[in-house]
Amino acid sequence: MKKLLRIVVALVLLLALGLGIGVFFLDQAVVAAVEKGGTYALGVETKLGGADIGLSSFGLEELSIANPPGFSGEHFVALGNARLEVKTGSILSDQIVAPLFELRGVSVDLDRGKGGTNYGVILKNLERFESKEPAGGQEQTGSGKTVLVEKLRIYDVTARVNLLGAAPITVKIPEIAVDDLDTSGMTAAQIASLLVKTLLTSVMKAGAGILPDDFLKDLGGQLQNVGAVALQITGAVMQEVTGEIEKATEGLGDTGKQIGEAAGKTLEKAGESLKDLLKKKP
Repeated sequence: MKKLLRIVVALVLLLALGLGIGVFFLDQAVVAAVEKGGTYALGVETKLGGADIGLSSFGLEELSIANPPGFSGEHFVALGNARLEVKTGSILSDQIVAPLFELRGVSVDLDRGKGGTNYGVILKNLERFESKEPAGGQEQTGSGKTVLVEKLRIYDVTARVNLLGAAPITVKIPEIAVDDLDTSGMTAAQIASLLVKTLLTSVMKAGAGILPDDFLKDLGGQLQNVGAVALQITGAVMQEVTGEIEKATEGLGDTGKQIGEAAGKTLEKAGESLKDLLKKKP
C-alpha cells in the first residue's frame, strides 16, 4: 500500500512538473510572438518584459516599442501592463477568443525634428506591412495562432509631443474604448498595428485645440493614408466623434477646417478599412 502511495505521489509530482514546464515554455512563446510580430509590423524593435499565462487570461508586462533611428527619445510607445481576457476552451486552438484586451499606463512619445517625425516613419512601415505582407507572414510574425479581440480598452494614456524649438506638450487620455470588433482574428503583428493606430487616432482627437494645427493636419493625413482606426466602428458614434473634432478645430482657420474634414474622412473610412485590415491573414 505504501509503495502504491509513493508511486501515486511521484506521478502527481511529475505531472505538476510537466505542467509547470509547459506553462513556462508557453509564456516564452507568447513573449517571442509579441516581440517578433511587433518588430515585423512596425519596423522597429519591440520588447516585452514578460508574459503570465493563466486559465482565463494572459498577462503582459513592460511592452516597449523603440523609436526609429535618428530620434533621441527612449521609446515610441511603452506600457506598464496589459491583460488579455480569454475563453478557456480556445487557448489551445488555432484561434484564441478574447472578449477583452485591456492595457494600462501607456506612454506615447511623438517627435518632430528636422528630419521628419517618428510617427511618420512608423506609419510608413505599417503601410508597407499592410500592403505588401508576404503569404508566409505568419512565420515571420512569430506564431500561426490568431486572436479574435471583441473589445479593446486602453487606460491612462500620456502622450508627449516634442516639437522642434518648442517646449513639449502633454496630452492626457483617461480611456480609449473600441467595441464590437468584427474580425476573423489577428496575428501578433496585426494587433501591434491596431494598437498603434488606435493610440495615434486618439491623440489626434484629444489634442485638437491643444496641439499645433499643422501638427494635427500632418498626423491626420498620415493616419488616413494607412486607414486609421476609429474609436468606434458604428456609424452613429463615428458621426459624434467627427463632430467633436470639428468643434475642437473651430477658430483654427483654414487649417483647422482641413483637420476636421480629414478626421471626418478618416473616421468614415474606418468601419470598412478596419474590417478589411484585420481580416487579412498573412
